[in-house]
Amino acid sequence: GGYTVVNMSSSRLLGKPKQPGTTLEEVNEPQGPTANRSSIFLMIFINFLSNVVFSIVLPSLPTFINELIPNGDYLTGWAVAANSLGSFVASPLFGYWADKRSFREVMGVSLVLMVVGNVWYGISSDIYQLLLSRFVVGVAAANYAPAGAYLSYATSATERSKVMAWNSAATVLGFICGPSFSLLTALPFLNFKVYFGPYMIVFCDYTAPGWVSALFALIGLICLIPFQEVPKAETNDARVNDMTKSSMRSFRSLSKIGKTKVSIQGVATCLFLCFCYTTAFTIFETTGPLYTQNNPALKWGVLQNSEMFLGISGVSLVSLVALQALLHIFTDMPLLFAFTTLLSGGLVVLFDWHPGVYVSFPRLLIGIGMVSIGYSTGQALLLSIFSKILDPHEQGVMMGWLSSSGAIARMICPPAAAYIYVFLGPSYLFLGVGGLVFSALLLAIVMHKHLKPRNA
Repeated sequence: GGYTVVNMSSSRLLGKPKQPGTTLEEVNEPQGPTANRSSIFLMIFINFLSNVVFSIVLPSLPTFINELIPNGDYLTGWAVAANSLGSFVASPLFGYWADKRSFREVMGVSLVLMVVGNVWYGISSDIYQLLLSRFVVGVAAANYAPAGAYLSYATSATERSKVMAWNSAATVLGFICGPSFSLLTALPFLNFKVYFGPYMIVFCDYTAPGWVSALFALIGLICLIPFQEVPKAETNDARVNDMTKSSMRSFRSLSKIGKTKVSIQGVATCLFLCFCYTTAFTIFETTGPLYTQNNPALKWGVLQNSEMFLGISGVSLVSLVALQALLHIFTDMPLLFAFTTLLSGGLVVLFDWHPGVYVSFPRLLIGIGMVSIGYSTGQALLLSIFSKILDPHEQGVMMGWLSSSGAIARMICPPAAAYIYVFLGPSYLFLGVGGLVFSALLLAIVMHKHLKPRNA
Protein backbone atom coordinates (compact mmCIF):
# COMPACT_ATOMS: atom_id res chain seq x y z
CA GLY A 1 0.00 0.00 0.00
CA GLY A 2 3.04 2.27 0.14
CA TYR A 3 4.44 4.40 -2.64
CA THR A 4 7.89 5.55 -3.63
CA VAL A 5 9.11 8.93 -2.44
CA VAL A 6 12.26 9.75 -4.32
CA ASN A 7 15.27 11.64 -3.06
CA MET A 8 13.79 14.03 -0.55
CA SER A 9 15.57 15.78 2.25
CA SER A 10 14.85 14.54 5.77
CA SER A 11 12.86 17.67 6.56
CA ARG A 12 10.60 16.99 3.63
CA LEU A 13 10.25 13.32 4.55
CA LEU A 14 9.17 14.13 8.07
CA GLY A 15 7.03 17.07 7.01
CA LYS A 16 7.21 20.70 8.13
CA PRO A 17 4.67 22.60 10.14
CA LYS A 18 2.80 24.99 7.88
CA GLN A 19 3.66 28.60 8.64
CA PRO A 20 1.07 31.36 8.35
CA GLY A 21 0.92 32.84 4.87
CA THR A 22 2.59 29.88 3.15
CA THR A 23 1.08 27.48 0.67
CA LEU A 24 1.19 23.73 0.78
CA GLU A 25 3.56 23.69 -2.18
CA GLU A 26 5.96 26.06 -0.39
CA VAL A 27 5.90 23.89 2.72
CA ASN A 28 6.67 20.72 0.78
CA GLU A 29 9.21 22.19 -1.65
CA PRO A 30 12.74 20.87 -1.01
CA GLN A 31 14.92 23.44 0.67
CA GLY A 32 18.56 24.08 -0.14
CA PRO A 33 20.69 21.99 -2.48
CA THR A 34 19.23 18.89 -4.07
CA ALA A 35 20.13 15.74 -2.18
CA ASN A 36 21.79 12.73 -3.79
CA ARG A 37 23.35 14.58 -6.72
CA SER A 38 25.34 11.52 -7.77
CA SER A 39 22.10 9.60 -8.41
CA ILE A 40 20.74 12.51 -10.44
CA PHE A 41 23.90 12.49 -12.55
CA LEU A 42 23.65 8.72 -13.00
CA MET A 43 20.03 9.01 -14.15
CA ILE A 44 21.01 11.65 -16.72
CA PHE A 45 23.93 9.49 -17.87
CA ILE A 46 21.73 6.39 -18.24
CA ASN A 47 19.26 8.51 -20.18
CA PHE A 48 22.08 9.53 -22.52
CA LEU A 49 23.14 5.91 -23.04
CA SER A 50 19.57 4.83 -23.74
CA ASN A 51 19.24 7.41 -26.49
CA VAL A 52 22.64 6.49 -27.95
CA VAL A 53 21.69 2.84 -28.36
CA PHE A 54 18.37 3.90 -29.89
CA SER A 55 19.95 5.82 -32.76
CA ILE A 56 23.39 4.26 -33.24
CA VAL A 57 22.12 1.90 -35.97
CA LEU A 58 20.67 4.60 -38.24
CA PRO A 59 23.69 5.21 -40.54
CA SER A 60 24.08 1.48 -41.23
CA LEU A 61 20.42 0.43 -41.11
CA PRO A 62 19.79 0.78 -44.89
CA THR A 63 22.89 -1.32 -45.59
CA PHE A 64 21.80 -4.05 -43.15
CA ILE A 65 18.30 -4.15 -44.63
CA ASN A 66 19.63 -4.41 -48.18
CA GLU A 67 21.84 -7.30 -47.09
CA LEU A 68 18.75 -9.14 -45.83
CA ILE A 69 16.41 -8.17 -48.68
CA PRO A 70 17.65 -6.59 -51.94
CA ASN A 71 16.24 -3.15 -52.86
CA GLY A 72 14.75 -2.82 -49.38
CA ASP A 73 15.25 0.94 -48.95
CA TYR A 74 11.52 1.39 -48.32
CA LEU A 75 11.79 -0.90 -45.26
CA THR A 76 14.16 1.51 -43.50
CA GLY A 77 11.18 3.53 -42.34
CA TRP A 78 9.43 0.42 -41.04
CA ALA A 79 12.50 -0.54 -38.99
CA VAL A 80 12.51 2.90 -37.33
CA ALA A 81 8.73 2.68 -36.85
CA ALA A 82 9.01 -0.73 -35.12
CA ASN A 83 11.42 0.79 -32.62
CA SER A 84 9.14 3.75 -32.05
CA LEU A 85 6.07 1.55 -31.60
CA GLY A 86 7.83 -0.09 -28.66
CA SER A 87 8.59 3.31 -27.11
CA PHE A 88 5.03 4.53 -27.66
CA VAL A 89 3.50 1.51 -25.93
CA ALA A 90 5.98 1.39 -23.06
CA SER A 91 6.48 5.09 -22.17
CA PRO A 92 3.25 5.66 -20.19
CA LEU A 93 3.50 2.17 -18.67
CA PHE A 94 7.06 2.79 -17.51
CA GLY A 95 5.96 6.13 -16.03
CA TYR A 96 3.12 4.35 -14.20
CA TRP A 97 5.50 1.64 -13.01
CA ALA A 98 8.05 4.16 -11.72
CA ASP A 99 5.40 6.14 -9.82
CA LYS A 100 3.90 3.02 -8.26
CA ARG A 101 7.08 1.13 -7.41
CA SER A 102 10.76 2.09 -7.72
CA PHE A 103 12.87 3.87 -10.30
CA ARG A 104 15.72 1.39 -9.92
CA GLU A 105 13.40 -1.49 -10.79
CA VAL A 106 12.00 -0.01 -13.99
CA MET A 107 15.37 1.30 -15.17
CA GLY A 108 17.03 -2.06 -14.50
CA VAL A 109 14.40 -4.00 -16.44
CA SER A 110 14.56 -1.57 -19.36
CA LEU A 111 18.36 -1.85 -19.58
CA VAL A 112 18.20 -5.66 -19.53
CA LEU A 113 15.68 -5.50 -22.38
CA MET A 114 18.07 -3.18 -24.18
CA VAL A 115 20.89 -5.73 -23.93
CA VAL A 116 18.64 -8.54 -25.19
CA GLY A 117 17.17 -6.49 -28.04
CA ASN A 118 20.54 -5.29 -29.33
CA VAL A 119 22.13 -8.74 -29.19
CA TRP A 120 19.15 -10.04 -31.17
CA TYR A 121 19.68 -7.24 -33.69
CA GLY A 122 23.33 -8.20 -34.09
CA ILE A 123 22.47 -11.82 -34.93
CA SER A 124 19.35 -11.13 -37.05
CA SER A 125 19.32 -13.35 -40.12
CA ASP A 126 16.12 -12.11 -41.75
CA ILE A 127 14.07 -8.93 -41.95
CA TYR A 128 11.45 -10.15 -39.46
CA GLN A 129 14.03 -10.71 -36.73
CA LEU A 130 15.49 -7.28 -37.41
CA LEU A 131 12.08 -5.60 -37.07
CA LEU A 132 11.22 -7.49 -33.87
CA SER A 133 14.61 -6.75 -32.32
CA ARG A 134 14.13 -3.04 -33.03
CA PHE A 135 10.72 -3.21 -31.33
CA VAL A 136 12.32 -4.65 -28.18
CA VAL A 137 14.99 -1.93 -28.18
CA GLY A 138 12.21 0.64 -28.56
CA VAL A 139 10.45 -0.71 -25.48
CA ALA A 140 13.71 -0.43 -23.55
CA ALA A 141 14.30 3.14 -24.77
CA ALA A 142 11.04 4.20 -23.11
CA ASN A 143 12.94 4.60 -19.82
CA TYR A 144 13.01 8.31 -20.72
CA ALA A 145 9.70 8.63 -18.83
CA PRO A 146 10.89 7.38 -15.40
CA ALA A 147 14.16 9.29 -15.82
CA GLY A 148 12.27 12.56 -16.29
CA ALA A 149 9.96 11.73 -13.39
CA TYR A 150 12.87 10.99 -11.06
CA LEU A 151 14.50 14.31 -11.83
CA SER A 152 11.27 16.26 -11.37
CA TYR A 153 10.62 14.66 -7.97
CA ALA A 154 14.23 14.95 -6.80
CA THR A 155 14.73 18.67 -7.43
CA SER A 156 13.32 21.87 -6.01
CA ALA A 157 11.52 24.37 -8.22
CA THR A 158 14.60 26.63 -8.29
CA GLU A 159 16.89 23.78 -9.36
CA ARG A 160 14.55 21.94 -11.66
CA SER A 161 15.00 24.11 -14.74
CA LYS A 162 18.77 23.66 -14.71
CA VAL A 163 18.62 19.91 -14.05
CA MET A 164 15.91 19.36 -16.67
CA ALA A 165 17.96 21.39 -19.14
CA TRP A 166 20.94 19.08 -18.59
CA ASN A 167 18.69 16.05 -18.88
CA SER A 168 17.20 17.34 -22.11
CA ALA A 169 20.72 18.01 -23.35
CA ALA A 170 21.63 14.40 -22.56
CA THR A 171 18.50 13.20 -24.34
CA VAL A 172 19.09 15.28 -27.43
CA LEU A 173 22.82 14.57 -27.53
CA GLY A 174 22.22 10.85 -27.11
CA PHE A 175 19.69 10.86 -29.94
CA ILE A 176 21.99 12.97 -32.15
CA CYS A 177 25.35 11.51 -31.12
CA GLY A 178 24.20 7.89 -31.39
CA PRO A 179 24.65 7.70 -35.17
CA SER A 180 28.16 9.15 -34.89
CA PHE A 181 29.22 6.12 -32.82
CA SER A 182 28.83 4.12 -36.02
CA LEU A 183 32.13 5.74 -36.97
CA LEU A 184 33.73 3.35 -34.45
CA THR A 185 31.73 0.33 -35.55
CA ALA A 186 32.75 0.91 -39.18
CA LEU A 187 36.46 0.55 -38.38
CA PRO A 188 38.14 -2.40 -40.16
CA PHE A 189 39.25 -4.22 -37.00
CA LEU A 190 35.59 -4.72 -36.05
CA ASN A 191 34.95 -6.73 -39.22
CA PHE A 192 35.41 -10.41 -38.33
CA LYS A 193 33.51 -13.65 -37.75
CA VAL A 194 33.19 -15.84 -34.67
CA TYR A 195 32.24 -19.52 -34.90
CA PHE A 196 30.42 -21.48 -32.20
CA GLY A 197 30.30 -25.00 -33.60
CA PRO A 198 27.93 -24.86 -36.58
CA TYR A 199 26.87 -21.30 -35.72
CA MET A 200 28.55 -18.14 -36.98
CA ILE A 201 28.30 -14.59 -35.65
CA VAL A 202 29.27 -11.82 -38.07
CA PHE A 203 30.79 -8.58 -36.82
CA CYS A 204 30.76 -5.94 -39.54
CA ASP A 205 29.87 -2.28 -40.07
CA TYR A 206 26.12 -2.98 -39.99
CA THR A 207 25.92 -5.63 -37.20
CA ALA A 208 28.55 -4.10 -34.87
CA PRO A 209 26.19 -1.26 -33.78
CA GLY A 210 23.98 -3.88 -32.13
CA TRP A 211 26.87 -5.37 -30.18
CA VAL A 212 28.26 -1.98 -29.16
CA SER A 213 24.76 -0.94 -28.06
CA ALA A 214 24.48 -4.05 -25.88
CA LEU A 215 27.81 -3.09 -24.28
CA PHE A 216 26.54 0.43 -23.60
CA ALA A 217 23.40 -0.99 -21.98
CA LEU A 218 25.58 -3.15 -19.71
CA ILE A 219 27.46 0.01 -18.71
CA GLY A 220 24.09 1.52 -17.82
CA LEU A 221 23.30 -1.47 -15.60
CA ILE A 222 26.62 -1.03 -13.80
CA CYS A 223 25.72 2.62 -13.23
CA LEU A 224 22.65 1.48 -11.29
CA ILE A 225 24.80 -0.21 -8.62
CA PRO A 226 25.61 3.01 -6.68
CA PHE A 227 22.20 4.50 -7.49
CA GLN A 228 20.39 5.51 -4.30
CA GLU A 229 16.67 5.74 -3.87
CA VAL A 230 14.78 6.76 -0.73
CA PRO A 231 12.77 3.73 0.48
CA LYS A 232 9.00 3.73 0.50
CA ALA A 233 7.66 5.63 3.44
CA GLU A 234 4.36 6.95 4.73
CA THR A 235 4.64 10.74 4.75
CA ASN A 236 2.57 13.80 5.32
CA ASP A 237 3.73 15.23 2.02
CA ALA A 238 0.35 15.74 0.39
CA ARG A 239 1.84 17.09 -2.81
CA VAL A 240 3.88 13.97 -3.52
CA ASN A 241 1.01 11.77 -2.26
CA ASP A 242 -1.44 13.35 -4.71
CA MET A 243 1.07 13.22 -7.54
CA THR A 244 1.74 9.54 -6.95
CA LYS A 245 -1.88 8.51 -6.61
CA SER A 246 -2.98 10.36 -9.71
CA SER A 247 0.02 9.06 -11.65
CA MET A 248 -1.17 5.54 -10.99
CA ARG A 249 -4.11 6.23 -13.24
CA SER A 250 -1.76 6.34 -16.18
CA PHE A 251 -4.02 6.52 -19.20
CA ARG A 252 -6.47 8.89 -17.50
CA SER A 253 -3.75 11.37 -16.64
CA LEU A 254 -4.44 13.60 -19.63
CA SER A 255 -8.12 13.93 -18.76
CA LYS A 256 -7.21 14.89 -15.19
CA ILE A 257 -5.22 17.90 -16.45
CA GLY A 258 -8.45 19.77 -17.10
CA LYS A 259 -9.40 19.47 -13.40
CA THR A 260 -6.18 21.18 -12.29
CA LYS A 261 -4.81 24.66 -12.85
CA VAL A 262 -2.44 23.33 -15.52
CA SER A 263 -3.25 24.75 -18.96
CA ILE A 264 -4.61 21.99 -21.20
CA GLN A 265 -3.87 24.27 -24.18
CA GLY A 266 -0.24 24.54 -23.07
CA VAL A 267 0.11 20.78 -22.62
CA ALA A 268 -1.45 20.09 -26.03
CA THR A 269 0.82 22.67 -27.67
CA CYS A 270 3.93 21.10 -26.14
CA LEU A 271 2.86 17.64 -27.28
CA PHE A 272 2.36 18.92 -30.83
CA LEU A 273 5.71 20.75 -30.80
CA CYS A 274 7.47 17.58 -29.65
CA PHE A 275 5.72 15.64 -32.41
CA CYS A 276 6.87 18.14 -35.05
CA TYR A 277 10.45 18.41 -33.79
CA THR A 278 10.82 14.64 -33.64
CA THR A 279 9.19 14.20 -37.04
CA ALA A 280 11.68 16.60 -38.59
CA PHE A 281 14.83 15.09 -37.14
CA THR A 282 13.71 11.45 -37.38
CA ILE A 283 12.92 11.84 -41.08
CA PHE A 284 16.26 13.59 -41.51
CA GLU A 285 18.09 10.74 -39.72
CA THR A 286 16.11 8.07 -41.58
CA THR A 287 16.44 9.46 -45.12
CA GLY A 288 19.75 11.30 -44.67
CA PRO A 289 21.92 8.20 -45.23
CA LEU A 290 19.77 7.25 -48.24
CA TYR A 291 20.16 10.80 -49.59
CA THR A 292 23.95 10.76 -49.39
CA GLN A 293 24.24 7.17 -50.63
CA ASN A 294 22.05 7.81 -53.70
CA ASN A 295 23.52 11.23 -54.48
CA PRO A 296 25.72 10.57 -57.56
CA ALA A 297 28.08 13.36 -56.51
CA LEU A 298 28.66 11.82 -53.07
CA LYS A 299 27.85 8.07 -52.96
CA TRP A 300 28.65 7.96 -49.24
CA GLY A 301 28.86 4.69 -47.32
CA VAL A 302 28.46 3.86 -43.63
CA LEU A 303 31.80 5.46 -42.70
CA GLN A 304 31.08 8.79 -44.42
CA ASN A 305 27.54 8.94 -43.04
CA SER A 306 28.92 8.29 -39.56
CA GLU A 307 31.32 11.19 -40.04
CA MET A 308 28.36 13.36 -41.05
CA PHE A 309 26.51 12.47 -37.86
CA LEU A 310 29.65 13.11 -35.83
CA GLY A 311 29.67 16.62 -37.26
CA ILE A 312 25.97 17.00 -36.38
CA SER A 313 26.78 15.94 -32.82
CA GLY A 314 29.52 18.55 -32.54
CA VAL A 315 27.30 21.32 -33.86
CA SER A 316 24.51 20.31 -31.46
CA LEU A 317 26.84 20.27 -28.47
CA VAL A 318 28.15 23.75 -29.26
CA SER A 319 24.55 24.93 -29.72
CA LEU A 320 23.47 23.63 -26.31
CA VAL A 321 26.45 25.31 -24.62
CA ALA A 322 25.60 28.57 -26.40
CA LEU A 323 21.98 28.15 -25.30
CA GLN A 324 23.03 28.33 -21.65
CA ALA A 325 24.63 31.72 -22.34
CA LEU A 326 21.63 32.96 -24.32
CA LEU A 327 19.29 32.09 -21.44
CA HIS A 328 21.08 34.74 -19.36
CA ILE A 329 19.99 37.33 -21.92
CA PHE A 330 16.64 36.12 -23.25
CA THR A 331 13.74 34.16 -21.81
CA ASP A 332 13.02 30.69 -23.12
CA MET A 333 9.95 31.68 -25.18
CA PRO A 334 11.58 33.97 -27.79
CA LEU A 335 14.45 31.51 -28.06
CA LEU A 336 11.96 28.71 -28.74
CA PHE A 337 10.44 30.78 -31.56
CA ALA A 338 13.85 31.61 -33.04
CA PHE A 339 15.22 28.06 -33.06
CA THR A 340 11.97 26.58 -34.38
CA THR A 341 12.22 29.04 -37.28
CA LEU A 342 15.81 27.89 -37.84
CA LEU A 343 14.74 24.22 -37.91
CA SER A 344 11.99 24.91 -40.44
CA GLY A 345 14.33 27.00 -42.59
CA GLY A 346 17.00 24.31 -42.60
CA LEU A 347 14.58 21.78 -44.06
CA VAL A 348 13.43 24.23 -46.74
CA VAL A 349 17.08 24.85 -47.70
CA LEU A 350 17.31 21.16 -48.65
CA PHE A 351 14.41 21.54 -51.10
CA ASP A 352 14.99 21.83 -54.86
CA TRP A 353 12.21 22.65 -57.34
CA HIS A 354 13.55 20.16 -59.88
CA PRO A 355 12.50 16.57 -59.02
CA GLY A 356 15.36 14.12 -58.80
CA VAL A 357 17.96 16.90 -58.44
CA TYR A 358 20.15 16.91 -55.33
CA VAL A 359 21.20 20.19 -53.74
CA SER A 360 24.82 21.27 -53.91
CA PHE A 361 27.22 20.10 -51.21
CA PRO A 362 27.63 23.57 -49.58
CA ARG A 363 23.85 23.95 -49.50
CA LEU A 364 23.55 20.48 -47.99
CA LEU A 365 25.97 21.44 -45.22
CA ILE A 366 24.06 24.66 -44.48
CA GLY A 367 20.76 22.79 -44.27
CA ILE A 368 22.24 20.09 -42.01
CA GLY A 369 23.71 22.75 -39.71
CA MET A 370 20.44 24.65 -39.41
CA VAL A 371 18.49 21.45 -38.69
CA SER A 372 21.03 20.33 -36.09
CA ILE A 373 20.99 23.64 -34.22
CA GLY A 374 17.23 24.09 -34.43
CA TYR A 375 16.35 20.58 -33.27
CA SER A 376 18.80 20.29 -30.36
CA THR A 377 18.05 23.69 -28.83
CA GLY A 378 14.32 23.53 -29.57
CA GLN A 379 13.93 20.20 -27.79
CA ALA A 380 15.96 21.40 -24.81
CA LEU A 381 13.79 24.51 -24.44
CA LEU A 382 10.58 22.54 -24.93
CA LEU A 383 11.33 20.04 -22.15
CA SER A 384 12.13 22.84 -19.71
CA ILE A 385 8.93 24.73 -20.62
CA PHE A 386 6.82 21.58 -20.32
CA SER A 387 8.18 20.82 -16.85
CA LYS A 388 7.46 24.37 -15.67
CA ILE A 389 3.83 24.46 -16.84
CA LEU A 390 3.14 21.07 -15.22
CA ASP A 391 4.53 21.92 -11.80
CA PRO A 392 3.20 20.85 -9.27
CA HIS A 393 1.05 18.36 -11.22
CA GLU A 394 2.46 14.80 -11.53
CA GLN A 395 5.24 14.68 -14.09
CA GLY A 396 6.01 10.97 -14.34
CA VAL A 397 3.16 9.97 -16.62
CA MET A 398 3.03 13.35 -18.37
CA MET A 399 6.71 13.07 -19.29
CA GLY A 400 5.77 9.66 -20.62
CA TRP A 401 3.09 11.24 -22.81
CA LEU A 402 5.58 13.81 -24.07
CA SER A 403 7.92 10.97 -24.95
CA SER A 404 5.00 9.13 -26.56
CA SER A 405 4.21 12.11 -28.78
CA GLY A 406 7.75 11.85 -30.10
CA ALA A 407 7.36 8.08 -30.40
CA ILE A 408 4.21 8.58 -32.50
CA ALA A 409 6.23 10.74 -34.87
CA ARG A 410 8.96 8.10 -35.09
CA MET A 411 6.31 5.42 -35.57
CA ILE A 412 4.12 7.00 -38.27
CA CYS A 413 6.41 9.30 -40.22
CA PRO A 414 9.43 7.16 -41.21
CA PRO A 415 7.44 4.61 -43.28
CA ALA A 416 5.55 7.40 -45.03
CA ALA A 417 8.79 9.34 -45.52
CA ALA A 418 10.52 6.32 -47.04
CA TYR A 419 7.74 5.89 -49.61
CA ILE A 420 7.68 9.61 -50.43
CA TYR A 421 11.47 9.54 -50.80
CA VAL A 422 11.41 6.51 -53.13
CA PHE A 423 8.47 7.57 -55.32
CA LEU A 424 8.51 11.41 -55.23
CA GLY A 425 12.08 12.25 -54.28
CA PRO A 426 13.67 13.89 -51.23
CA SER A 427 12.97 17.53 -52.11
CA TYR A 428 9.22 17.43 -51.61
CA LEU A 429 9.71 15.40 -48.45
CA PHE A 430 11.93 18.09 -46.90
CA LEU A 431 9.58 20.86 -48.02
CA GLY A 432 6.56 19.14 -46.44
CA VAL A 433 8.33 18.55 -43.12
CA GLY A 434 9.59 22.15 -43.10
CA GLY A 435 5.98 23.30 -43.50
CA LEU A 436 4.91 21.07 -40.60
CA VAL A 437 7.52 22.63 -38.31
CA PHE A 438 6.43 26.10 -39.43
CA SER A 439 2.83 25.28 -38.47
CA ALA A 440 4.11 24.30 -35.01
CA LEU A 441 5.85 27.67 -34.78
CA LEU A 442 2.61 29.50 -35.60
CA LEU A 443 0.73 27.47 -32.97
CA ALA A 444 3.37 28.24 -30.33
CA ILE A 445 3.13 31.97 -31.09
CA VAL A 446 -0.67 31.91 -30.79
CA MET A 447 -0.55 29.84 -27.57
CA HIS A 448 2.45 31.55 -25.97
CA LYS A 449 0.43 32.71 -22.94
CA HIS A 450 -0.38 29.08 -22.14
CA LEU A 451 3.28 28.06 -22.28
CA LYS A 452 4.15 29.97 -19.12
CA PRO A 453 4.12 28.69 -15.51
CA ARG A 454 0.98 29.40 -13.52
CA ASN A 455 2.72 31.98 -11.33
CA ALA A 456 4.45 33.76 -14.24
